[in-house]
Amino acid sequence: MAEPIESTIEIHSKVTKHEEVHSSEHEHLISKHENPESSLEETKHIEPAKEEPISSEPEKTLLPSSGLENLYSKCLVGAEDVIKNHTFLQPLHRQIKTQGKFHETLLSNYNTVSGDYTNDKVFKILENDVENSRFNWKSRAIQVSDDEIMITGGAEDSTQVFLLNIHTYSTTELPSLHIGRELHCMTWINFSPAVIGGCCINGQALDSVEIFGDGLWHSEASINHKRYGLSACSTGNKTWIFGGANSRNSPVLKVEVYDNGIWIEINAHLPRGLVGMGVFKVEDEIFILGGFDETGKNSRKVYVFDTKKEEFYKRKSLSSSASFSQNLWVLKDNTACGFSFRGNEVTYSLE
Repeated sequence: MAEPIESTIEIHSKVTKHEEVHSSEHEHLISKHENPESSLEETKHIEPAKEEPISSEPEKTLLPSSGLENLYSKCLVGAEDVIKNHTFLQPLHRQIKTQGKFHETLLSNYNTVSGDYTNDKVFKILENDVENSRFNWKSRAIQVSDDEIMITGGAEDSTQVFLLNIHTYSTTELPSLHIGRELHCMTWINFSPAVIGGCCINGQALDSVEIFGDGLWHSEASINHKRYGLSACSTGNKTWIFGGANSRNSPVLKVEVYDNGIWIEINAHLPRGLVGMGVFKVEDEIFILGGFDETGKNSRKVYVFDTKKEEFYKRKSLSSSASFSQNLWVLKDNTACGFSFRGNEVTYSLE
């Protein structure tokens, strides 16, 4: 791995609030993702929403899902095979040792950094706006440690991969992707960072998947439906993908899950055509926030996908409409905190 390379980055000390997304840059993204005139009928087949607040149910204690318990136990005792073979679990192991506690999202998604783009090229990370010619809103990021996010694709070099330190803004080069991509998604597959789908610079949708392990990118089983503008979330040893589009005016409603080395299309469909959704997991549920919908506008709607029953439910809406180019969330005190595309702060109570 190359030594960290200090990038020339402009830090904007003043954070400016922006109006709801309707800029030409975002519309360009949606021009590839515009949805068919009729996709609302899918909603009729979805079980009616339960609008009661989650707090009406008995309070739940967040615990590791069963698929993670063994790995969590090994991390807790410092099993050398786990720490050695899963490089990105090392910060988690340090946290467990120092704090003696576990947050159920950490094995799948670090949850201490939130961020999204305030415009085409400026990336808001926590409270700072960071500008670097190497990345833009078509790039994708995932938090891989307490101090770093991994950025892939987009910009001029759609195969690029590097780590960005969120404190110093220095970069560390990593091996390039095999297939260049933009408007893809990043999540965890088998406890390693992964890139899924997206599109080529010419706009053609991709179905390829790559996983980072042993210092290299490895091709993995392709998804069943090519798509870009999709969102993903891992739950233990499974990875779920939602939404996106495979061409203009052609959204993908089908949900796929990666399990035991293959992608499986499940019976449940996303209730409506959406791209750029915010997605995160809490216990056995995956929350799906906002997104750019079939009406050509950002959405306030929130759906929850029950990973056990494989069904969608409606939940209380966002306070304002939003879509997301990145999927970086902070989960704390029963609240999800993040930024939408254009840098507006988003908070959503899980109670």
